[in-house]
Amino acid sequence: MLNSNQSKMKTASSVCYQFAITFLVQTQIMIFEKQWKLKILEIMARRLDERIFGMINDIPQQGDLIWIDSEPHAGHEYGGHNPASNNTFRPLLVVSDEAYNQRTGMIVGFPITHTTRIKAPFQIALSSHKIEGHVILTGLLGYDYIARSGKIVDHVNAAELAQAMNAIRDIFGFFD
Repeated sequence: MLNSNQSKMKTASSVCYQFAITFLVQTQIMIFEKQWKLKILEIMARRLDERIFGMINDIPQQGDLIWIDSEPHAGHEYGGHNPASNNTFRPLLVVSDEAYNQRTGMIVGFPITHTTRIKAPFQIALSSHKIEGHVILTGLLGYDYIARSGKIVDHVNAAELAQAMNAIRDIFGFFD
């Protein structure tokens, strides 16, 4: 059995221990939050530098054909071709407006496939000589153009862009 002095010392020790644990946990949380804040600031500064000093391609315009890193993906999302061989880029037709792309750094577009399993009117056969394949008109994708190392390679013709924009109207139920 503990005498009163031993009991007081044990209580004081327990309080000190709890204080130390609480202090360490709070310190770790503050460090974690600070690291994330620094990471966010670093990304913002990099994007600003890239835009000011032209270290990235031009921001895509509606109708541009781009290559973009689409991994990791999950579920039914369209991804790259083979992440195991580091082939993670996929072609995309940009349908979002240049002002949106510039303001957000994001792009919205339709994926492009080399297979022909999808039948018309849910695809567009591309006339581009730089990207071969068919635009899949059944699913819009959104990507961070800068973070996913996007690269503009070509532009579709007016008829192909009109087809893509009509598909968007169909998806969202917009009518003229």
